[in-house]
Amino acid sequence: MREVVAGAAVTFTVKVLGAGLMFGFNVVVARLLGVEETGIFFLALTVLQVCGVLGRWGLDNAALKFVAANAELGEWGRVRGVYKKAVFLAGLLSFGIGLAVFVGAPLLAEAVFQKPELTTAFRAAAVGVPAVALLWIHSEALKGLKRMLASQSLQSLILPVGALLTIPLAARWWGAVGAVVVYAAAAYAAVFGGYWLWRRHTAHVNGAVAAFSARELAGTAKPLGAVAATSLVIQWLPLLVLGAVGTKAEVGVFGAALRTATLTSLLLVAVNSMTAPKFAALWAKGDLQGLEKTAVKSALLVSLSAAPILSILAFFPEHVLGLFGKDFALGAVALTILAAGQFVNAATGSVGYLLMMTGNGKWLWVSVALAAVTCAGLVALMPFWNGVIVAAIAVAVPLAMQNLLASVFAFLRIGVVPCNYAVLFRQPVS
Repeated sequence: MREVVAGAAVTFTVKVLGAGLMFGFNVVVARLLGVEETGIFFLALTVLQVCGVLGRWGLDNAALKFVAANAELGEWGRVRGVYKKAVFLAGLLSFGIGLAVFVGAPLLAEAVFQKPELTTAFRAAAVGVPAVALLWIHSEALKGLKRMLASQSLQSLILPVGALLTIPLAARWWGAVGAVVVYAAAAYAAVFGGYWLWRRHTAHVNGAVAAFSARELAGTAKPLGAVAATSLVIQWLPLLVLGAVGTKAEVGVFGAALRTATLTSLLLVAVNSMTAPKFAALWAKGDLQGLEKTAVKSALLVSLSAAPILSILAFFPEHVLGLFGKDFALGAVALTILAAGQFVNAATGSVGYLLMMTGNGKWLWVSVALAAVTCAGLVALMPFWNGVIVAAIAVAVPLAMQNLLASVFAFLRIGVVPCNYAVLFRQPVS
C-alpha cells in the first residue's frame, strides 16, 4: 500500500497540474469561440476520443497487464514483445477507423447530426485518431513498468501544454476546426514523447529478444475492448444524441459541464495508475490478502480525496461554469448531477481494473453492458424534456450503476469488494 500511495502521490501531483491545464484549455476554447462554436468543438473532440477508444480496442489495458506481470517476473523479452505488438495492432486499427471517418465525415455531419458545418471539424478529428490510440498504448505500457511520472506526463503535461501554447492563434483564425487541429497535433507530439520515454526506460534490456504472441495479446484485449466500447455508450452517447436532437449551444453547455465533472474522479485516475499494475502483480503471485487490502485502502483514499472537489461542484456550480462564459452557467444543475455520479465512481475505487487485471474482464463487460442499456433508455427521453438535464442523468445514473454492479461481481468472482471498508477493521487471524 505504501507503494500505491507513493506512486499515487507523484501521479496525483502531475494529474492535478494536467487537469488544471486541460481545464484551462477548455476554458480558453470556450472564451475564444463562444457557446455555439464550442459545441462544434466538443462534438468533434468526442468523435476523436470515441474513435481513439475503438482504435485501441482494449490493447492499452492488455499491454498494461502483460507488461506489469512480465516485468515483475523479469521476462524482458516478453515485455518488449507486448509493446511492439500492441503498437502495431493499435496503429493499424486506428488508422483504418480514422480513414473511414475522414471519408464518411459529410454523411456523418448531415445524416446523423443534421449539421453540415461539422464536416471539416470531423475530418480534422479523424486525422488525430491514430495519435490518441497510440498515446494510450504508450501511457499504459509505461504504467506497467511502474514509470508513473513518465506515463502521466504524456497525457497530463505534453498534450495540454502543447494545446494551450497554440490554441489562441488557431482558434482565432480557424475557429472550432483550429481547436481540433491543435488538440490532434498535441496528441502526436505526446506519442513521440511516449516512444522516446519507452526507449529510455527499456534501454537496459535492448538485448532481450522481443517475443510475445499477437494472438494472446489480441485475445486478452478483445473483452477489454468490448468493455471500453460499451463504456463509450455511457460516457459519450448522451452528448452525441444531444448533438443530433439539440442545438450547438446546448452541446457546448453540456460539454463544459461533463468535462468539468470528471475532476471529481481525478484521484481515482491517479490511484488507478498504481493499483492496476499492482493488482496484476499480486494476482500473478496469488497474494489474495494483499490484493484485498490494496483494493480497499485505495478506494478509501479516493473517496476522501474526491469529497472536497465534489463539494465545490455541488454547491457552487454556477461559479465554476461561469469561468467558461456567462452562457455556460445554464448547465449548473447538470454539473451537480454529473458530479454525484462521478463521486460514486470514485467511492467504488479501482473496481474496473480489479476485474480486468484478475482475468474477469467479461464480468466488467456485463456490468457496463447493463449500464449502457440503461443509458440508452434514458437518452430516449431527451426530445421530451430538458435535453441538457436528461443528458446529465443519462451519464450519472448508469455510471453509478456500472460501478456498483462491478463491485458485486468482484465479490462473487474473487471475494473482494473495493468499497467494503469494514475490511480495515477486521482483526488479523492469529
